[in-house]
Amino acid sequence: MCMVAGSLLGADVLGQTSVERTYFENGMLRSTQYVAAGALHFIHYYENGKVREMGSYRNGSPDGPWRQFDASGALTARVRFQKGRPVGESDLYLADRNLSGKLYYQEGALRKAEMRNALGELVATKDY
Repeated sequence: MCMVAGSLLGADVLGQTSVERTYFENGMLRSTQYVAAGALHFIHYYENGKVREMGSYRNGSPDGPWRQFDASGALTARVRFQKGRPVGESDLYLADRNLSGKLYYQEGALRKAEMRNALGELVATKDY
C-alpha cells in the first residue's frame, strides 16, 4: 500500500481488487472506492465517520442500489438505478427512521409519489 495525494491505494491479497481511500484533513476516512464485476463501487463518509452515501457506477452512469444517510447514520433515501436512470420503488425516510414517502419510477420517469405522516399513514399521492 502507498499514500498518494491524500489517498491510500491498496490491493487485496490476490491482487485482483484495487481499493482507493481518501481522507479528510483531520485523518478521518472521506471515501472508499473499488472496481468489482465491471462497476465502480463507492462509499462517501461524513467527517464524523458515519456513511453519507453508497452506490455504484457502470459505464459512467449510476447503476444498482444507492443509499443516502444523515450525519447520525440514519438512512434517508434508498434508490435503485439502471443505466443511469432510477427504476422501481425509491424510499425516503424521516430523521426518526420512519418511512416518509415512496417514489415509483418506470423506464427512468417518475410515475407516482406517496407521502406519509410520522405515524406511517399515507397522507398524499400524486400520479405523473
